[in-house]
Amino acid sequence: MDQKSADHPETNSPDDKPFQPRVILDLGKRYLGRYKWLVVVYILVTVVCRPLLPIAVGLNLSELTNFFQQERASHSQRETSGSAPAAKKIIAVAPPADRQTETARVRGKLLATYLLWLLLSIAFVVMTGLLRYLTSLLDGKMTNAIRIDIFNAILRQPPEFFFEYDADRLTMVVNQFCTQAQLGIRQLLLDPILQISGVVIAGWTLYDQLVKLQGSGGGTAWISFLFICGFALISPLLINSLGRFLQRESSAVQKSNLQLATLVGGAIAASEEIQAIRAENAFGKKHADLLQASLRAKMNQNVIMEKLNVLNSAPGTLVLAGLLGTAVYLVFSEKGGNPGSVVALALITPQFMSSIQLFSGLSVTARMTWPGLALVASILGRRPAVSQLVEPAEESQLDGTLEAIDVVFSYPAAKVRNVLNGVSFEIPCGQRIGLVARPGQGKTTFFRLALRFYEPQGGKILLGGRPISGISLATLRSNIVLMSQFPGFFHDTIRENFRIASPHASDGQVVALCERTGLWEILKNTFGEHPLDEPFDAGGRLSGGQRKLFALTRCLLRDPKVLLLDEPTTGMGPLEKYPLIDVMQHACAGRTAVLVDHDIVWQSRFCERILVLHDGTIIQAGTPQELRGQEGLFRKLYNEAAQQT
Repeated sequence: MDQKSADHPETNSPDDKPFQPRVILDLGKRYLGRYKWLVVVYILVTVVCRPLLPIAVGLNLSELTNFFQQERASHSQRETSGSAPAAKKIIAVAPPADRQTETARVRGKLLATYLLWLLLSIAFVVMTGLLRYLTSLLDGKMTNAIRIDIFNAILRQPPEFFFEYDADRLTMVVNQFCTQAQLGIRQLLLDPILQISGVVIAGWTLYDQLVKLQGSGGGTAWISFLFICGFALISPLLINSLGRFLQRESSAVQKSNLQLATLVGGAIAASEEIQAIRAENAFGKKHADLLQASLRAKMNQNVIMEKLNVLNSAPGTLVLAGLLGTAVYLVFSEKGGNPGSVVALALITPQFMSSIQLFSGLSVTARMTWPGLALVASILGRRPAVSQLVEPAEESQLDGTLEAIDVVFSYPAAKVRNVLNGVSFEIPCGQRIGLVARPGQGKTTFFRLALRFYEPQGGKILLGGRPISGISLATLRSNIVLMSQFPGFFHDTIRENFRIASPHASDGQVVALCERTGLWEILKNTFGEHPLDEPFDAGGRLSGGQRKLFALTRCLLRDPKVLLLDEPTTGMGPLEKYPLIDVMQHACAGRTAVLVDHDIVWQSRFCERILVLHDGTIIQAGTPQELRGQEGLFRKLYNEAAQQT
């Protein structure tokens, strides 16, 4: 394998990019647009559940309060009238039958108002549950859509992408940051629309209650209302002043989480190496230091969040206190007002204030979710370096002849030398060829060029006599298949682990191929008489050599003309890998096979010819027996490998 270049240019982290509303709008158009009807239902239920029902409940409660007050005042008036000298006259004016009719009417209206309040309260509880369900459904669907797109985008990236993002970080992006991005999309694009409706509905109701409270002084209600609005806007101004600190601490938390994910993932993958060099304490200390740094970042973020919460809630509390104080003053001074309006103000003012204050929370939400949004958008916006050519109607048949003509290539960050510098060779159809070199000399680089993960800066590569630059990627990668050093398996049935290479392969095709490679007996002995239906558990029940044989069989399921075998013996001991030579030779019969392996002794027994790379050029070529009899790099590397074996 080639060593990943450490000279790749450092790119600015998406976390450090300034906030860009356009990014959020594009993501919203992409993902909210997929669920239009669900979004519409969510908006309608939210409007009913948040501004309308709470305000309706509050107004009905204020009406009940007014009824109680009126009934009490009427009762007091009747008692006063009964004790006065003119009581008989009053009673004569208002006969008992009329009083009973009026009392029955008032009580009937009181009961109807109470029943309406009770119905609205029950509806509010039911609608709140429905809103929570719709919110979870919308969030879940959007999150899954983003995770699917991110995962698919990652799988289609060229190799240089993985110099920039390690596997643990990408795992965290798929599993965590997609959720963060989804919340940002909903809270920044949908919720403001809903809050505007809340401000309008609650604001109008609040103004109406101010008019009722002030009674004869209702002409000044608009002054009080404007004062409330102005005071509520203090929150956004104060919160925005702390917003940049919140974004800084949110980025620090995200970076510390990424560092922890990378450390833990790397340590678990290399546990044996860590124990062998007795580095447990060093890794443990590094892990503890990162946890401490992560805790500090989280605490700093929490402190800022608490400051923002205080600033956000304080204006509403002060305004409510002022309104209630005004109500008390009006009642004591007998300048107007009624108790029902006081109750309505106490219930509606927080609703109105929270609707306004959410706009101050938008800056908090934007800064909290921006790192995840920027990272997700940057990955979705990346395009593979090699363009996907349009698949022609018919492709001519290609044989397995692979040829390089004066190929020149260097990685984007390389400043000193070319990895391949005028390489030329021809691999006839059906031969097994080994590429031999010291690490970093371009072996795996040629594989990447042959599969068009990169384009050469000079020269060309031909398949079946045709330049691969003129062959569509779909055709090229159905004729050339790579068996990776670390094959990808997953937790599903054995059948499905085969079908990722050929989704429409029948069981008969799979079984026939497994019998050809000798894998079928291994699967039956390990999983039972009907192994295709058994869970594969990502290959955990197979040995290293058996997993590689599984991977080779899966590659052959695509019926390729050329097999690129990248370090097929990695993780295998001598007693396991040498018996595989005959099996793999038989499996590769009739196909061109190009092999790179760290074990040159094993490679020499498998391959018919060897090409030796050094400083970007071919310096030796021949059969393994011929090259062992010559002075040169191959014999030196072969002897070193033989001594280690």
